[in-house]
Formats: sequence, structure tokens, C-alpha cells
Amino acid sequence: MSIDEYRRLSRPPPPLRPTRVQVFAFGNTQPLEIAGVFSTEVAHDDTSRATKIYVSKEGSGFLFAAQDLNLVHFAFGIHVSALKVLVEEFSSLFEGIGCLKGPPLQLRIDESVAPVALSHRRVALRPKVEQELQLLERAGIIEKLSGPTPWVSLIVVARKPKQPEAVRICVDMCLPNQATKRERHLTPTIDDILSELSGSRWFSKMDLRSRYHQIVLHPDSRPITTFSTHTSLWRYTRLNFGISRAAEVFQHTTNGSCKGSRQSSM
Repeated sequence: MSIDEYRRLSRPPPPLRPTRVQVFAFGNTQPLEIAGVFSTEVAHDDTSRATKIYVSKEGSGFLFAAQDLNLVHFAFGIHVSALKVLVEEFSSLFEGIGCLKGPPLQLRIDESVAPVALSHRRVALRPKVEQELQLLERAGIIEKLSGPTPWVSLIVVARKPKQPEAVRICVDMCLPNQATKRERHLTPTIDDILSELSGSRWFSKMDLRSRYHQIVLHPDSRPITTFSTHTSLWRYTRLNFGISRAAEVFQHTTNGSCKGSRQSSM
């Protein structure tokens, strides 16, 4: 609600309370300047609902959320106890990194691009790097390489924001990406997804942990992912973050896995 509409409500208008909530106009990245918030009851016909009204120092008119207008209802159909039973029954599906069913992914390599093997670059946090390498190897995401390889990339090490004691290993794939051919699979927009789900009443969501790592790489496509560390040369056995076409490949693969499912969108 705008400050002008607020002042016309009553004499005196309801008192405003300070708030830290940020409100954004559609398409804007800067929040509106909020004068305050007050609680009230909104009534229409035979229906009333308690809600909070945020008063903006700019703009005009009213804007109500779909929940306040009873246009959207949220139903949490799975109780904690039922969810616990489900997790225990299928415990193997909730441990480690999963693996999408299907043939291994074969990257399309441009053979006219000459391979590049970069010299090793020393990095900090070596004990943390070794620990992360061991975790990735045990999960079957990387494998140790012995013998000659045409490609060698370097790594960048960063601490994980939510786990300062752990690190994230990122492979700089700038040069290998010059040799990978993009297939340019179509990625659906929000409008496409909303159109697909139009008329639905019940919604559920699946989340794939470390999503790219759930797609197995074909053995012929693994050499281009080789990277150097102070312990050894390694290469990925799964699709790795950093490949320029990873998002397209993942979208195409997951779309195929849900093909035939009614009103599903990836």
C-alpha cells in the first residue's frame, strides 16, 4: 500500500511498526522504501482474513498476495513420521551421490583443437585438498590417472561458505571447453513450465544432489577432464562442473528420464 492510500484509511490511521522486510516491485533489483507495517483484517463478501499491510513511501494502489486472496492454498500432506518411514525404507536412495540411469555421456570433441597440458600450479590448503580428493574418489566421481594424457587443467581451491573446514575443488575448464562441441538443447523458461503445470492442484519437487555428478561420463570423454594436483593427476568419471555444455546436457538427460510422465517439468 502506498503512503497516500494509508493516510486516507482512517483518522488517525493505524500505527506503523518498523520492519526489516524488503519489498521489490516487479522487475526491479532495488527494494521499495517501506515506511512501516501494520496488522489488520481484510474482508470481502463473507470472507475475512488477518494479514499484514506494508506501507511504501512510493507508488500507488494496493497489492495483495495470492495467499491473502485465498487463490493459493498450501497443503503439507506428508507428516514427519511418514517421511521418516519413507527415508528408512529407501535409505540407499538418500546416501551419497546418486546416478541417473541411462548410457554414459559421450562429449563431442573437436579434434581440430590441439590438446593443452598445463604445468602444475601449487595451491594452498593442501591437507583440505587431499581430504576432498579422497571424498570424491570414494564417491566414484574422480579416478586417479597414471600414464600419458593429452589434456591437463589446473584447479582453483575455495572454502565452502557453509563448511569453512572443507574446501571446494574447481577445475579451470577454459581451454578444454574450446574443444567441446555444444549441442544447444532447449532449456524451458518459467512461462513454459507454468503452462505445462496449468490446472495442477498438487505439487512435489525432486532435488538431485550435486546434479552434474549424477551423470556418468563415457571412458572416451574422460581424458579432457584431467586435472593436476600435488598428489597426482586425476580425471572425472562423472560430468563435472565447469564444462560449458554441462547445463544443456543435464537438462536434456533429465528431460529424457521424465519422458512420458504426466504434468512433469524439469
